Amino acid sequence: MKKSTYIISLAILLTGCNEINYAKLSYQAKECFADNSVTCNDIRVQNAVVATELFRKQMMEEKQRTVDEIGEDGYQKLLLLVDQKIEHLKKQRPSFYLRWFQGDSRYYKDVDFGDHIDVEIEKIINAKNAAPPSSTSAELIQDGEPIHVASEQNQADHFSEKYEHSYTFTVVEPVVAGDYDLLLSTKTGPVKFDLQYTSGAQNFILEKLKTGDCVHFSAKEMPVMNAEHQLYFETYITDPQIVQCD
Repeated sequence: MKKSTYIISLAILLTGCNEINYAKLSYQAKECFADNSVTCNDIRVQNAVVATELFRKQMMEEKQRTVDEIGEDGYQKLLLLVDQKIEHLKKQRPSFYLRWFQGDSRYYKDVDFGDHIDVEIEKIINAKNAAPPSSTSAELIQDGEPIHVASEQNQADHFSEKYEHSYTFTVVEPVVAGDYDLLLSTKTGPVKFDLQYTSGAQNFILEKLKTGDCVHFSAKEMPVMNAEHQLYFETYITDPQIVQCD
């Protein structure tokens, strides 16, 4: 086997393992709810590491799209911050001794998931939305009820078409990542996003949503109700923003 072919095959294998590992860790993290043992804290940290690595992978695969959104300088700064967060998270794992010999013991050390790095990442992602919004009226859906606001937020400057369909949802449970989509539980019902239409930066924002957050974005096309009774956004959206809940 040629060396180049071997390297490509190995890269594909490792990528697949990373995604499988993330799915496994995400399931284990849910099972560890309210469990402050050494093992569960280690699982939560590992889950955060793999999630951040997958975010970095998507950034690399969609470099041009990300550069179009935040610029080359923003892309390079974002990449450095993501690498910084990965290294920071790896240092948060309990020690080898604790993981192997005291896994069921209570873990008393506070785990820092790098929220201070996330703040800087979000600044870069949201930088292009700093301009004042236009005065165009837009219809929102707040928990299933249509309301109107004074302006349409998050207009996508790099597309000629207008994103006229705007939505606001209240988060019930954080995002669950699938192989090809993201599933968000809201008071309105389950909302699914097709990863073919969302960017790495948008996925990062969606995956950071917490229970009780209200998220607003606009869509190029209206979503459809799929066979699983999920509001399915198989369309491009603007960068999601956390807004004040009414």
